Amino acid sequence: MRFPYTRIDASLPPRPYLNIFLRSGFATTSPVYGLVDSGADYSIFPASFAETLKLNLADGKPWNFRGTTGSLQIAYLFPVEMSVWDADNQALAFRFETEVSFCDDFKFPGGALLGQAGFLSHFKSTFEQPENFFDLEPYDPSSVVAREVRLDPDATKQCVSGLVVVSHLIHPQRKSHALGVVDSPVVSVHPIRNFLQLA
Repeated sequence: MRFPYTRIDASLPPRPYLNIFLRSGFATTSPVYGLVDSGADYSIFPASFAETLKLNLADGKPWNFRGTTGSLQIAYLFPVEMSVWDADNQALAFRFETEVSFCDDFKFPGGALLGQAGFLSHFKSTFEQPENFFDLEPYDPSSVVAREVRLDPDATKQCVSGLVVVSHLIHPQRKSHALGVVDSPVVSVHPIRNFLQLA
């Protein structure tokens, strides 16, 4: 399945982001954009996501890493269900059980990193940076392809403080999606999904 590169900041080039959310039991996070990063050992999310999922960090498996701050950081691994929206943010492309980490001092543009173990390990991936797109094909489609789930055009999702999230306000004629950054103006998604173009 093909996905466009996304620009989430004027100072950054378009990058391979996916619109995702997590679930644990009956708890579900708001959508967040995660950067597909082959340099990350595991997927990493802010600790606030663990709180939303009713997960106690002290119960997780500790994992030490260096990256987003340049110093040693500690994250905690938990099993969760991850769902990935398609390129149009209208239907689920993938849903699968995996293991992700949560970190108290993790900060990253968009909100999350999608790493090797538990994410890229599920997919054959191809990145076409000059053309601003990437492809993900599941190694085992039966384990990651989502059931047919589509968005209610009137449904909205709440913003998580400091994170870019989808509002899912679809303009019927333009088929674009309103997106928001907390305390920032609403922006529109276009083929390259430039978040900075005002609606």
